[in-house]
Amino acid sequence: MKTKRNILLFSILLLYPLLHAQQENHVLFISSYHSGFPSFFHQVDGLREVFSDQNISLDIQFMDMKRFPDDNNLERFSQNLSDHLSRLNLYDLLIVGDDYAFNFALLEQHGLLQNIPIVFLGVNNIEKALAQDSNPRMTGVIEHVSMKETIEAILSLHQNTENIVAIVDGTESGKGDLQTFIQLKNYFNLVNLKTIDLSTQSWSEFKLNLNTLSKDSILLLLSAYSDKNLSSKSFEDSLELISSSTVLPIYHLWQHGIGKGLVGGKIISHYNQGIEAGKLALQILSGFKIEELPVIKESPNNFLFDYEQLKRYGINQNKLPENSEVLNLPFSFFREYFRVIAYISAAFTALLVLIAFLIFNILRRRAAEQFLQMVETAIDQSPISVLITDSSGSIIYGNNYLCEMTGYTKRELIGQNPRIFQDRTNNLVNFEQLWESISEGHEWKGILHNLKKNRDPYIEQALIKPVLDKKNTIQSYIAVKEDITDKIKQEQMNKMLLTAIEHIDDVVEVLDRNRKLIYINPSFAKRYGYSSDEVLGLDPLELFDDRSHDNSQTYDDLWNVVNSRETWRGQFTNKTKEGIFIVEDVSISPIIDNEDKIYSYVSVKKDITDFLKLIEERDLIKEDFFQNQRLESIGHLTMGIAHDYNNVLSGIMSASQLLLKHLPEKEIKCRKYGKMIFTNCERAAQLTKQLSTFSQKRTGVVQFLNFSDVILEVLDLLQHTIKKSIQFSFNNHSLNPKIYIERNSIQSVLLNLAINASNAVEEDGEIRFTLKDREINDEYCSSTTFNIEPGKYICLSIQDNGCGISQENLQKIFVQFYTTQKEGTGLGLPTVKRIVEENNGAIEVESQLGYGTLFTVLLPVLNS
Repeated sequence: MKTKRNILLFSILLLYPLLHAQQENHVLFISSYHSGFPSFFHQVDGLREVFSDQNISLDIQFMDMKRFPDDNNLERFSQNLSDHLSRLNLYDLLIVGDDYAFNFALLEQHGLLQNIPIVFLGVNNIEKALAQDSNPRMTGVIEHVSMKETIEAILSLHQNTENIVAIVDGTESGKGDLQTFIQLKNYFNLVNLKTIDLSTQSWSEFKLNLNTLSKDSILLLLSAYSDKNLSSKSFEDSLELISSSTVLPIYHLWQHGIGKGLVGGKIISHYNQGIEAGKLALQILSGFKIEELPVIKESPNNFLFDYEQLKRYGINQNKLPENSEVLNLPFSFFREYFRVIAYISAAFTALLVLIAFLIFNILRRRAAEQFLQMVETAIDQSPISVLITDSSGSIIYGNNYLCEMTGYTKRELIGQNPRIFQDRTNNLVNFEQLWESISEGHEWKGILHNLKKNRDPYIEQALIKPVLDKKNTIQSYIAVKEDITDKIKQEQMNKMLLTAIEHIDDVVEVLDRNRKLIYINPSFAKRYGYSSDEVLGLDPLELFDDRSHDNSQTYDDLWNVVNSRETWRGQFTNKTKEGIFIVEDVSISPIIDNEDKIYSYVSVKKDITDFLKLIEERDLIKEDFFQNQRLESIGHLTMGIAHDYNNVLSGIMSASQLLLKHLPEKEIKCRKYGKMIFTNCERAAQLTKQLSTFSQKRTGVVQFLNFSDVILEVLDLLQHTIKKSIQFSFNNHSLNPKIYIERNSIQSVLLNLAINASNAVEEDGEIRFTLKDREINDEYCSSTTFNIEPGKYICLSIQDNGCGISQENLQKIFVQFYTTQKEGTGLGLPTVKRIVEENNGAIEVESQLGYGTLFTVLLPVLNS
């Protein structure tokens, strides 16, 4: 298929000149001026340069509007062109030169010139020319004068210039150039830009005005063809008049006239414009649509000066703008025969270079042989494998490391194809694409799964590159390969370890040698609430240190252990971002590098807060269990004693009743003692009943209770069971003494506090119970260790006048199993504290040796 396509293309190329020769294109060029106008020749020369071998017939029509810029002349041209077009076949393309022809084409594009594509050149009206980008019938080349650059060159070459005077007339091109000149006044505000307008004066007046110009002026010739009387002159005659009427330097923006009295300027090349317009014409004739060919906006201009005028006005050629061209240079042997001299010098230099090259090549070959020997030795001893094949893929070299890695000898490898290494069952590389890539001159990088001679697998990181000669022909291929089997295994192991670390619940931290965090696993953010961006680079002591849980001392001990290259284990109390304290079991180990230096640390933290709470709860449950067991045993014993005691009392009471029944009335004294026995037995029976009631096991039902009633019940029991010499009193100042609590719990609180107080007082001691209302504020709540909220509370005070408690012991009274009594258990006050805390209350204690003790219990008031 590819061969057929090549044959078809070759046939088309052979037949194209014959087909092309049979088709001739007719192009009409309309010039705005006449056949003697200087720019016309340059424009036509450029067009003919492009059309020379394209079988194009070029006709020319002149409007002559420079010499006759009136409507009559335009009307005559239009009639003549109409007659011309009616006699000839329709033109394939129209080219118009300069503004008059351009405006005429715009006016007649839908009339006389309809259906003819139009290309323009030499147009000064930039805005109107650019507008043709949206015209589907016209495109072309803009003639954009380099007026700003020319004025800048004038001011650079004539530094004492005060005035730049532009010469213009009333022609279309002159008006356009004058508008450009006026727009530059603000740009060149340090020099006066003036105008001599030929359309407002006669030739004689114009000549007189030139003579009156000051010596600090420079002339810029824009257009001078017709005066106010419409008297026209050719460009040559006009230039002769201007040159003879002034001694001032004259600059120009076009090529014509330079060499005939003009100094020069950055000129428009009408020849180059003709070439660009010709190229556009060829594209249109070959089938391109005008919409596809935008207007060419850059005018091909360059600096051109006349040597005679430079010499006349004393202008140094070294100050001319870069890449300037100078005409009429005097004869110079070196410049005239520069090419011959350059060729001879080049030939002589080439001979010297050739001799030097031959000498150098001999020396270089000797050095190269030594260098190659050194390179081969170095490659053979290289710690990476090197493999070289010829252009067909056969192995021509393998270094020592390659042989050690694969198990093949060099003799076994020479002439083999690298396929002998391939592990076809485990390779993910497309070898056809690999060879296609390097065969096209590209290098290839990738991973290869290969087999050694003994068929053990190994993995290589390979770079394969073609070796090209000076003609870019592939001579051989070189492969540089590194065994990365262990590296891959290590990466896989590291990935597995990292995945495991990322998924464990324990917090894992890595710190650098300055103890700054450089890595945290996701559990860190879950536990503490900090993101990696917030903590990386910080010392954990800065992040977690808290005054209420000072870890500074622990940190000092920790780093002393770790820096001695041992693992530290212990506990920290840290605070989360939300202010929650967490107890953690921490282990920190140093990481040692190959030089036996510590370069980082790894820390693993396990949250044991809940575990410690469980242990605490377990201890409390265990304590409650034993306390309940003890109380239950005492209760059973009390009930047994009360039962037997009631039986004894029943016998005494029955006997006393029988005694009273049989005693005569006259035995007043005996009857009095009998009644005393009966009354005391009744009181003993009532006390026994109360003890039995307190010792009974009750269900833990939380309910609304009148606190004062409960206190009275407990006091009644205490007065009959504790030493008779102790005086109990109760003052109730509470307006609403209701609490929501389990009865047994509050009775246990009252009994424990009362018994502790009775143990502290001597004979005739006093224990006062006081109940009142109290308002708790935020300040109190924040200062206490109890978790209570501001509001209304019932306050119970139990005060004794006993021996008091020392300040040392006062700090320990709520610690389990701590007691100062010989027969105490150390569980009473801790039980009181726990019951109060469970009911959202608080307990306070004040004491001083020799002055008694005051316990205050706060319980929240509940209205419903």
